[in-house]
Amino acid sequence: MKAGQNGESEDRSTRPEVTGVRRGFIAVGLALLFLLVLLCGLRGTSPVYADPDILYVDGALGGESAGVTTTASIKEISYYPRDYAWEKFWQEWPRAKLQMDGDLDRIQALGANTVRLFLHPHTWGYPEPAAKYLDYFEEALALIEAHGLKAHVNLFDCWWSWQDLSGSQTWLAAVVQPHRNDPRIALWELQNEVALDLLQDDKWVVRDWVQATFSYLKQQAGDTPSTVSVSNVEWLDDIRDLTDPDTPDVYSLHWYPSEFSWTEPFPSVLDRARQLIGQAELLLGEFGYNTYTLSEESQTNLYRDVLYHAHRKGVVHLGAWTLNDFPSGTVQCGGHVPLPAEWYFGLYRPDGSPKPAATVLEAAFKDNPPSHPSPAIVLNSSFEDLNPNSGQVDNCRPWDENWSGGQTFVQDCTTAHTGRCSAKVQGSGGVAAGLYALPALPVEPGRRYSLQGYLRTENLDGWARIVLAWFDSQEQWLNADTGSRLITDPNLSQWTPARIDEAASPSGAAYVQVYAQMYSISAASCVWFDDVTTLVMRTYLPVVLKEAKP
Repeated sequence: MKAGQNGESEDRSTRPEVTGVRRGFIAVGLALLFLLVLLCGLRGTSPVYADPDILYVDGALGGESAGVTTTASIKEISYYPRDYAWEKFWQEWPRAKLQMDGDLDRIQALGANTVRLFLHPHTWGYPEPAAKYLDYFEEALALIEAHGLKAHVNLFDCWWSWQDLSGSQTWLAAVVQPHRNDPRIALWELQNEVALDLLQDDKWVVRDWVQATFSYLKQQAGDTPSTVSVSNVEWLDDIRDLTDPDTPDVYSLHWYPSEFSWTEPFPSVLDRARQLIGQAELLLGEFGYNTYTLSEESQTNLYRDVLYHAHRKGVVHLGAWTLNDFPSGTVQCGGHVPLPAEWYFGLYRPDGSPKPAATVLEAAFKDNPPSHPSPAIVLNSSFEDLNPNSGQVDNCRPWDENWSGGQTFVQDCTTAHTGRCSAKVQGSGGVAAGLYALPALPVEPGRRYSLQGYLRTENLDGWARIVLAWFDSQEQWLNADTGSRLITDPNLSQWTPARIDEAASPSGAAYVQVYAQMYSISAASCVWFDDVTTLVMRTYLPVVLKEAKP
């Protein structure tokens, strides 16, 4: 409701007549009130007590001076059917269409209003697309419309012929011109994550292609907004310069975290994007994380953090990658078989059941974004959870002092301090070994960090300990670890506590990571670790504790 409107009717017959000076005051007051209403109409309804972390800018998608839009926000899912991903989507369209029909129900139920599709020139025919694929595309648009959704169309996927300006424009016109101003299409995208740093024959071929082709796309698209996506926030500036004066109607940025720093850098990325593009529209076109490298809990936390910070920064155009996990062996462009992690970014498992992250996204898409970020705690601290996709203990990585990458620990469900399982580290013949937790935890000024764990030993002829390892903002180790006292008892049959109490972070520390380590000459030595939890403490604030599972 705009300022100055209370929604109540006024009975003037019951009010006393106002004369003289009082009428003058009322007139002045009404004039000021009118001015306030006018200003609110021009500037929107920004709150009186504005949060300094939120960018309050009004506009509409594609507006000349648009900032964060107040209407028609994009809430989208990048999409392939589970069994017909990448080039198979169009190669086997009649069967893919059947899966797509059911998937669109899910997408709509999540609160999305847009589906991001990918077109493949070399599958369709290049530079002249075959008529049957143009018909398939029309069928896809009709199906999307039938589900009350719109399409975000990515044009040049699985395509790398950037030096062929004439051929690419011929293909683009054949696809886009028949759908000029098509209301079923929310957004045209020239290409996914353009590689602006690519050199071929000493030429910046991708930059040259974007510069020549994007304005041509806008000519063919008519009033339908157009974009081109990047995965490097600094390239938003390059896209603006390359496309000037026909700059994107909305700038599309894709962002994925490192498994170490996780979502800690994300707010700064959004701030940098805003610095580069000013008040132009910003679409967070892809975000997400796989449930092969880390746990489903981590994926849920990623969604919660991204959606929380996006809301606080006023970013309302949002796109998630992707709806479905894909079967093992699914190939990508040109028959490329990716690393297994690429198959598990979906919000739905291969059996069709939803992951917890789907609930977080649905709430945000339905205008109930997260009210807080995820807590900075050690996940799977009692080693109970085994990743069903990778077969590894969730959120833990093997470690040895040589960084060999070899397996140094296993989940052992024959003994535990609490719950069912613990982590068993075997002696490595004079090499310190163990495990570390992911993601790392952000370090905040004024906080002190405590760490607690429980150990058992067998035939130990060296030592065991738990460690807080400190890293700078560039994820570089500071060589200033804080360790517990060394446990040297060779045979501890009872679980024994190890502690680090109220450690202060060293200068320059931005992250802290939890390690469990042992050293032994004998390969017969074993150490079991369990319930390795952090206590993060600050004066006048409550303790944040990751409790062990019962």
